[in-house]
Amino acid sequence: MGVGHTTAMTTSLAEAAEHGALAYLTGTAESLSRQGITVDSMSGAGVPADLILEAARRLPADLIAMVTEGKAGLKRLALGSVVEAVLRGAPCPILLVRTSTS
Repeated sequence: MGVGHTTAMTTSLAEAAEHGALAYLTGTAESLSRQGITVDSMSGAGVPADLILEAARRLPADLIAMVTEGKAGLKRLALGSVVEAVLRGAPCPILLVRTSTS
């Protein structure tokens, strides 16, 4: 497999991931809006915690809501923790919801 093919495949995967993220965010925002909750959703490329904190300051946000898988130990050390970084730098309250382990 040549470098050009690998680059095209990587770009295609990144575009598919971005499309999926935007579809998820749009659906969630619409659902919350129907319940009378004002939502600002966005996506971007970069370091996730930095993007979240930058957006929270720019809006300014009243609340940051995040989902966490509750990783611990080596898995958390290896992957880092977006939640932990946001907790340390957030300019507003944070609501954390742990995902189901089932």
